[in-house]
Amino acid sequence: MGWGDGAVVEVVEGTTLTLECVVTDGRPPPQAAWYRAGLQVDPAIQVDRIEPSTSPRRWTVTSQLRVTALAADDGRLFSCQAVHPTLENGPTSLVASVTLSVLRRYCVVGGGDTPGPPIITGYDPSEVLLAGERRTLSCKSSGGNPRPWVLWYRQGRLLDDTTTTLRAGGGVDDLEEVQGVVNDHELAVTPGEDGAVYECRVTSDLLEFPLTSNVTLTVYCKFTVMTLMMIITTTTNNNNDGDVYIRSADYC
Repeated sequence: MGWGDGAVVEVVEGTTLTLECVVTDGRPPPQAAWYRAGLQVDPAIQVDRIEPSTSPRRWTVTSQLRVTALAADDGRLFSCQAVHPTLENGPTSLVASVTLSVLRRYCVVGGGDTPGPPIITGYDPSEVLLAGERRTLSCKSSGGNPRPWVLWYRQGRLLDDTTTTLRAGGGVDDLEEVQGVVNDHELAVTPGEDGAVYECRVTSDLLEFPLTSNVTLTVYCKFTVMTLMMIITTTTNNNNDGDVYIRSADYC
């Protein structure tokens, strides 16, 4: 209770919390459906209360769901969806969600579980990129509780803070145990990326300073255009002396 849509709720493993969802001003009375990681929760375990709204002949439902936080719930989404005849064929649905951040008990007692160092894949420093191609730089950190964040920086400026939870089996399935976090950044290679430094930083409430790793890109142009020029000079003895110049330029 007390959290808004999109909130991240930190809770210690084994703690029971109550999630509350309010659907207002429906006629006939609205209903609420709860979802855990995209799967509907058994309606029998939710408690609904229907009351008259402040608007005439309208009804409001307050639905509560009691959840005991498990370690496997870390990073999982709990959603409440309004159910009403007027919404069945509508273009949008009314949904509010919160994400659980589950702190393991042994981590709280022992001082926390620090994340692993960042591991960058998708580019090797010995590699040469060609302007015009696309490349995905991936930075991964294993473990960590509370869940860490993986951030991409370019030339010291924040570029991408999209952190995805990795689960058992290497996927992002909400039904699997958390294994770590990853940030995949897609890069459009341009000549201006030559020499650019991409740094991955892993941050956590348990770290005084972020863990970092970086790569410096090497970019070549796709082709070189060579221009052949011949300059001919005529002398008084009718001998033609020719000078040949070759000029090359890179184009991307």
